[in-house]
Amino acid sequence: MTSESLAAMGRVDFLVNMAAITRAVDVPVIVDEGCWSPQDASEVVRRNSADVISIYFTKAGGLYRSMEIGAIAQRRIALLVDPALSFGLPAFLAPSPGLQSGLMIAEVTSAALMSENKALANPRVVDSTPTSANQEDHVSMACHGARRLIEMNGNLAAIVGIEAMTAAQGVEFRAPLATSDTLGAVIARIRDASPTLTEDRLMEPDIAAMAQLLGSKLLSEGVACSSIADFAG
Repeated sequence: MTSESLAAMGRVDFLVNMAAITRAVDVPVIVDEGCWSPQDASEVVRRNSADVISIYFTKAGGLYRSMEIGAIAQRRIALLVDPALSFGLPAFLAPSPGLQSGLMIAEVTSAALMSENKALANPRVVDSTPTSANQEDHVSMACHGARRLIEMNGNLAAIVGIEAMTAAQGVEFRAPLATSDTLGAVIARIRDASPTLTEDRLMEPDIAAMAQLLGSKLLSEGVACSSIADFAG
């Protein structure tokens, strides 16, 4: 494709977006008595309302980023719990592999949430259904498309929370080797929310607590580093 073709496509995309933002949609607004002055009571106000599809376009990138970050995090969890790939760590990071399931169900949960986010990332705005006797000729479903991001980010927080407690368990299995002071402080915060797994237990409270910890930003507070080398301190 030539640079001229790309430029032309860019101009068309810009014009389509501007048309969607500025197009007039006749939406009557009923103003009840008492909202304005008495002479304006029960007035029917005609106004313009922008099509929200362009607002959805700004959210679409967030949907795909949330899905992809979760997919990458889940694969890291899978590496940590697989004894064939974890460089000497026990299966599922269980203290007694074979007798205990360790973090196996937590890893399965992360895979389920990752798959759920993949499904949620599918487009919602690929079709339009006219409504209101064809007065609403283009219903973009953009709000339905954008609101998925709330659910997807909740799933992502759980996935990354599972990754964090899995990583902490893996580091502890490397004892007497120790990590850096910086990462040690992070692990201490993880352990406040999710204690070390010494025997099988219901993991749902741990996953919920880790998701909440990530949402609070307390996990990273005070440990931001400008480079990988800073973590060695």
